[in-house]
Amino acid sequence: MWGPHTVDRFADELNCKIKRFNSRYWCPQTEHVDAFSTNWAGENNWLVPPINQVGAVLAHIAACAAVGTLVVPEWPSAYFWPLLFSKQSPFAHLVSHIIRLSSTVDEYDRIVAQVTAASRAESTVYKYNRALVGWKDWCTINQVSQIPATAEDISRYMLYMYQWKAPYSRIESFFYALKWQYDCRPNIDNNPCDKNFLHIVLQGLKRLLYKPVVKKEAVTPEILRAIIDNNGASNDLIKVRLCAMVLLAYAAFLRHDELINIRRCDLEIFVSHINIFIMKSKRDIYRQGAWVIVGATNSPTCPVAALNKYLWIAVG
Repeated sequence: MWGPHTVDRFADELNCKIKRFNSRYWCPQTEHVDAFSTNWAGENNWLVPPINQVGAVLAHIAACAAVGTLVVPEWPSAYFWPLLFSKQSPFAHLVSHIIRLSSTVDEYDRIVAQVTAASRAESTVYKYNRALVGWKDWCTINQVSQIPATAEDISRYMLYMYQWKAPYSRIESFFYALKWQYDCRPNIDNNPCDKNFLHIVLQGLKRLLYKPVVKKEAVTPEILRAIIDNNGASNDLIKVRLCAMVLLAYAAFLRHDELINIRRCDLEIFVSHINIFIMKSKRDIYRQGAWVIVGATNSPTCPVAALNKYLWIAVG
């Protein structure tokens, strides 16, 4: 339909429909991390974005003068519906053809999969999918059913991972990934992962594989000053970026994924402070976004000054 398409813009190596694809996080074979960071022009784009990204997709299509096939659920009350079908919408001219898919069982399954996936953070869904790859291969080799599976087969796979020196974190990820996969299936009444036997096996493996917790060294003002002393005077873009990232993360209590996803349009810069819009956060489960304010300190470790210097050098 309107193909052949050349790039799957919202995928990973496990669910890509085309050999060339972009992904939310780095994974093998991905061409770009974050589809919005690349130009879509000159490609026939296959676009099946998360629901909350449909508006951003339309804006990026318009900005790149791109073409493609956009797949969205038939949801007239959704925020994106008037963006596509209202005559007053600035994006209405982008829609050239529409095909309404029939409400088949396959379509129902697809929508259920999309909605249930939205119940977890994208990073969690990605981790769960990765955790189940080995299980699927093991089931194929041993000729056992993946779904439905028995508690005995699940425990055998967990013990198989233990015998092959897998860390407890990997075993735990597999267990909860499989449990979640069963919970997302409306036609399965009894989740084998709810059985007490499997929880006992999991707790036993946790004790057997226990390692003492090694606490990370806290970042102190002295460490920050040492980083600035070694790199702050340089005009090298990499060193200046390092200083800006470290100082911003420290001052705003940003996680790694929050920090690396900040774009220039997410910043409001003033003399006395900067406002940073965090689009997605592990603590923001409904993806409403939040503004973070970072004040200027007029010191060598001022995050506002470091960011301004980085932007000045980057622009050039």
